[in-house]
Amino acid sequence: TFFARIIPNTQRLVTQHPGQPHCVVVHGGVLDCIYRQAMGIELSKPRQWLLANASLNIVDHTTGGWRVHAWGDTAHLEKAAADEVDGRVV
Repeated sequence: TFFARIIPNTQRLVTQHPGQPHCVVVHGGVLDCIYRQAMGIELSKPRQWLLANASLNIVDHTTGGWRVHAWGDTAHLEKAAADEVDGRVV
């Protein structure tokens, strides 16, 4: 599945470069997978979090697991950003 490809590849990226920050530019499907992994949300659950275009999402991955530090941050944008799926504006 898509999720089964995304999570191991993301984990490999951070374990190959331990202690280094990473900037990864991805589309909403990948963000959804990363959020679900970090928050322990099953794929069968409907999405109830924003996937705002051009937002900053900060997730930490350590030996202890995944942790969301910031999600959907659009403060750096001059105009509001719309969710890519349902059009909610943040």
